[in-house]
Amino acid sequence: MVNETTLPLTNEKAFQERLSILQMCSFFTFGGGIQRHITDLGGSLMAHGHKVIKAGAPGELGETADGSVFVPLQLDRVSDHSANGKLNPALRMYWLARSALTLRRALKDHKVDIIHAHETAPLLTARLASLGMGIPIVMTYHGSSPDRLNAVARACRQQADLAICPSETVMQSLLERQVDPDKARVMLLGVRPNPPADPAAADALRRELLGEDGTHLVLSLSRLDHQKGLDAMIEVARRVRQDLPGLRIVVGGEGVLRGQVEAWAEQAGVSDIIRFPGVISDVATYLAASDLYMLTSRWEALPISIVEAFRAGLPVIATDCGGVRELVDGDVGRLCAVDDLDALSQALRDLCTDRAEYDRLSANATARGAEDRFSPAHVHSGFEKLYRQLAGRG
Repeated sequence: MVNETTLPLTNEKAFQERLSILQMCSFFTFGGGIQRHITDLGGSLMAHGHKVIKAGAPGELGETADGSVFVPLQLDRVSDHSANGKLNPALRMYWLARSALTLRRALKDHKVDIIHAHETAPLLTARLASLGMGIPIVMTYHGSSPDRLNAVARACRQQADLAICPSETVMQSLLERQVDPDKARVMLLGVRPNPPADPAAADALRRELLGEDGTHLVLSLSRLDHQKGLDAMIEVARRVRQDLPGLRIVVGGEGVLRGQVEAWAEQAGVSDIIRFPGVISDVATYLAASDLYMLTSRWEALPISIVEAFRAGLPVIATDCGGVRELVDGDVGRLCAVDDLDALSQALRDLCTDRAEYDRLSANATARGAEDRFSPAHVHSGFEKLYRQLAGRG
C-alpha cells in the first residue's frame, strides 16, 4: 500500500500534456466534504491545464462557473439518498441504466482519460458506462456505515482499477476484506486555507448566536442525517444545559432529517440552545465566532471540517470513528467513543470550564491545522501524478 501526500509539482512539459479527468459523486448538494474535495481538486487540476468534467445530481457545488464541464446524472437515485433509504430496486436499476447511457456519450464527447468515482454508485455507473473503452477508474472511499463495508470492498475488488481512501484506519478495514494492497492507496484530502474572517462580522455573529445569556458557542458542520449522530448531540445538550446554562450550539448543514432533528430538539427541551440554520455559506465567520467544534458522527473517513476548526484555533470534541483518530487526540481536544453520551457530555463540561486546558488545546489545534499533510499543493500534486501514471503519461 502506498501513501502519497507529498509529491513534487509537475514540470513544464507535463503541464502541457492535458488530461481529461471525470470526477463523479452521487450529488452536488448539501455542501458535504466529498463535493468540496472534488471542487478543490478540480480547481487545482484546471490550474495545471487539465480539463475537468463533473458528473452527478446537480447542486450548487456542481455549478460550472469554475470552468469545469458538468454532466447531470441522477446518481442520487442510483445510490438511494431518499429520506427513508428504500427506493424501489427496479427504479434504482432504471436510473443506473439511464445514467450509464448518458455518461457513455459524455465519455466519448470529452475524450475522458481518467474516471475518478467517489463512492460505489458512481463507480458502478462508471464501470457500466465505460465497458470496452479502456478508461482507468479510480474510486475514493469516503467512509460508510459498518454494515456496508463488505459491499464496498467487493465493489473495490470487482469494479475499480485503484481504491483510494483518505484515512489509514478506514483503508485497513478494506484490506481486511481482501482488497488488493497493490491496488490501494491512502491519499489525504487537501484542505484550502480558511479565508480571513472580518473580526467585526464575527463579533456581531457571536453576539447574535449567544444572545443575552450565552457564554460558550459550539459549532458543528454536519449533514442532517443518521451518520452525523445528531440525536446524540441533542441528548448531550440536554444533559449539560443545567451545568452549562450559557452553552449554545449551532449545527450548519442540510439533509433528509431536517424536520426530524428539529422535532428531537423540541422534545428534549433544548430548541432554545441549539440551532439548525441550514447550509452555512460563510464558514470562516462562524468558525471565528465559535469557541469549540463538535462532531458526533457514527462513521467518517477524514472530515475536512475538523482541519478547518483546527486552523481557527478551535479545540475539537469528536467521536472515534474512521480516520477521526488520525486528527483528534488529547493534545487538540477530546476523542470519545461513538454514542458515548457520558464522555461527550463530560468533554463539553471540561472544555467550557477549564480555561488553562482550553488555551493549551487551542494553541495545539492551530499548529496541527498548519501541518503539511493537509496542504492542497502537496495533496493535489499527488493526485495529478497518479492520474498521469494511470493514463500512461507518468
